[in-house]
Amino acid sequence: MRGIGVQHSGLLPLVRELVEILFQEGLLKFAMGINMPAKTVVFTSIEKFDGDVRHCIRSGEYTQMSGRAGRRGKDTSGKCVIIIDEKMEQSSIKEIVSGKPAPLLSTFHLSYGTILKSQKRTFTVKDVFENSFCMFQAEKATPSLDEKIKMLESQVAEHDAAGIDVAEYHKLDHKISEIQKKINYVMIKPDPGYLKRVIGRLVYVRDGSTDWGWGLVASELKKESGSQTKSPAMVASRKIECTVDILVCCSTSSKKESDRKLPCPGDTGKLDEKYPQGVPDADPIKDLDIQDAELIEWVHELENLLQKNALIHCLSVDRQRMNFCVRKRPKGLAASLIESGDQLLIPEVMFEGVFKDLDYRQVATLASCFIPCGSTKKTKVPSQLSDSMMQLKDAARNIAKVQQRYKLEIDVDEYVRLSSRTCLMDVVDRWIKGEIFEQVVTSTDIMPVLRSLQISLFSALAGIWIIYIEIKR
Repeated sequence: MRGIGVQHSGLLPLVRELVEILFQEGLLKFAMGINMPAKTVVFTSIEKFDGDVRHCIRSGEYTQMSGRAGRRGKDTSGKCVIIIDEKMEQSSIKEIVSGKPAPLLSTFHLSYGTILKSQKRTFTVKDVFENSFCMFQAEKATPSLDEKIKMLESQVAEHDAAGIDVAEYHKLDHKISEIQKKINYVMIKPDPGYLKRVIGRLVYVRDGSTDWGWGLVASELKKESGSQTKSPAMVASRKIECTVDILVCCSTSSKKESDRKLPCPGDTGKLDEKYPQGVPDADPIKDLDIQDAELIEWVHELENLLQKNALIHCLSVDRQRMNFCVRKRPKGLAASLIESGDQLLIPEVMFEGVFKDLDYRQVATLASCFIPCGSTKKTKVPSQLSDSMMQLKDAARNIAKVQQRYKLEIDVDEYVRLSSRTCLMDVVDRWIKGEIFEQVVTSTDIMPVLRSLQISLFSALAGIWIIYIEIKR
């Protein structure tokens, strides 16, 4: 008896090799997905799904797959069968079967994920381009682009953001870095009075030869009248004495047995109540009460010059406003860890708090929208996810409008539609609730890409965990 075999990249290497051996020995009557010569090749559909849309197979794709028909040394000819499941013109079929293959052109394009990853690694975007087939074709076509370059240079000269603005912006950025160093010195110089103004912030605690490391300023401790004793949480300098309550990390080995129970008034719960959206960033001038008139004047002057510069309205600046490329911001780090799915939309949804009030089942169901599927069938969105779905669509629309604002070719409505697919929601919801996988798959015409969904979720969770660890440090 000759049986049926199936092979795909999701199988274990040992199983894939076993299927290939059985097929090579003629023990399989029918096989699917095997990249080996066969007596007959069958196309079950004239269309294919490329991960984004469905389209008819092209002449080159037909030639590549049908070329497996006919085994060398065994068959004098090969057979190719095409199952056409919809009405087509004869000319269209003829173009697929006997048409000329399309020229080999690079479809390389930089994704947002690639750009974000390049910023945290040693290679640059330029390195990626120089090692691509796209660069090879571009260099080959260079001689014919001289006229186009001259035309583009004349157009660039008409824009406000000319070379002089770029140079000026670079100088301002350098000056800002120098001013920031001076501000940082003011922030860390010993000034106990500063502690009163930064409740809820991190300070570095050092008492003589004892280095306590980083601590959290929780509250100011008021000394009782007539009391001459000092609290264990006393922070003093040679000039001014100021008592505050600071939470610091202590080793468990330093714990000593004592009958006296030390109070711990530094309850971070009060900070959560006072700042539900998180502790706001400190203003170096207002919060630190900086009296250096020259320093204040420099800061205001640079801010005014920066606002007048034409590059403040460029795409890179707007991208920083979305907090993807701003230093010490977690959104860009999380986006660079997303390996499957939209690298902009997924972290945007994460940091907008869309997943905040959802349990793990609802998170998995909503995250299925990030996985492309070939079906156009819509699934009803669960009522408990209707608000989250609206937030997801709003985030996608905002991202698309930002790209459209800078003349990038994008259809806002189409981007929102592709970013909020519901065809996998019912399948994932049933699977995550514990239904048998075989029953879930056989009840739908969609082959769920659950592995891709799993990678997306793990990447997102890894990003959140890394950010959490960095914050705790």
